[in-house]
Amino acid sequence: SPFVIASPACRSILGTNPTLTVVVNQSLLLFHEGCIYHPPSDSLFAVSEYFNDPSVNNNVSGQYIIHVTNLSSSRPSYKILDGLPLANPISGTRYIHGGADKIVLAVTGNKQKNTGGIFFLDPFPPFEVTPLTTSYGDYQYDGPDDATTMPDGSIYFTDVIYGWLHGRRPQPVLPNMVYRYDPSTNTTRAMADLISRPNGVTRSPDGSVVYVGDTGVNIGDGTLDYTSQRAIYAHTARSTVSGKGNTAGPFLMDRRLFALPYVGVADGLKTDTHGNVWGLSTDGLHVWSPSGNFLGKILMDDDQQGGNFGFGKPGEVYIVGGNVLFKLEVANSVLGTGVYTEV
Repeated sequence: SPFVIASPACRSILGTNPTLTVVVNQSLLLFHEGCIYHPPSDSLFAVSEYFNDPSVNNNVSGQYIIHVTNLSSSRPSYKILDGLPLANPISGTRYIHGGADKIVLAVTGNKQKNTGGIFFLDPFPPFEVTPLTTSYGDYQYDGPDDATTMPDGSIYFTDVIYGWLHGRRPQPVLPNMVYRYDPSTNTTRAMADLISRPNGVTRSPDGSVVYVGDTGVNIGDGTLDYTSQRAIYAHTARSTVSGKGNTAGPFLMDRRLFALPYVGVADGLKTDTHGNVWGLSTDGLHVWSPSGNFLGKILMDDDQQGGNFGFGKPGEVYIVGGNVLFKLEVANSVLGTGVYTEV
């Protein structure tokens, strides 16, 4: 069985009859990142591996949005959205706030200016793309990697030098960083530094905690440093008193080590509405309690490892696996934070 139970609490997550099935299986490496479920259209937005194929965008190498539809049917279909003005999207989440219903994407970019940043994608055809932030002041981002939306409508995202190390971005001019973008004011603030390779980012259901995965063990040039950082860090998101009765912030405070995966490093990070933290690691999908206790994991084969996952309908989790898209069915009480509502 692929289901490993480390704590009795894991049984209430898995339910009485957990299953792991294949939703889509094809030859191209279309399922590498993303994995963002959109309930109104019952569709999923995944991101391919960096690849080229004569049938895709005139054989131009890149990462592309994969739109999987009819997920509730016995035969889901997919389409490669290779005509979008997005240069190497990576990951993101659903954005529901103030009447808006969008997909927010972290986009690595290429060597051209203003191609890396945070973008809105309309989840309905013709899939309109809107850039939100593509630079920090005069400096181009190194390569945004993941994003999470907060209850107040702001967007936290990680920026890391992997794009440059892979030869897709210019020489970095910013440190590896976590930023906060506020669509209501069109402002971006630096929120957390001193993280070796900030990768996955997510938040607690109430938005009081922001989790960041450090994949420093993966240098980015093909080598691994097993003594480097590979933990998940928790930060308290809180405003402070400033002046007479005024407030400033929010700020990310009280950084602490939340969890260290027993195997590998956690890439994609998400929380469920019970506050459990889920992370896709080297050997599969891991789950920790809000206190950082390891609850269990779902094992995945080495040759079917992607870099992310996403919650779907209640009791459903989608996992990218290279050329395969998986669906994990667990207890109906499992629901992803922010999939259906703002909070």
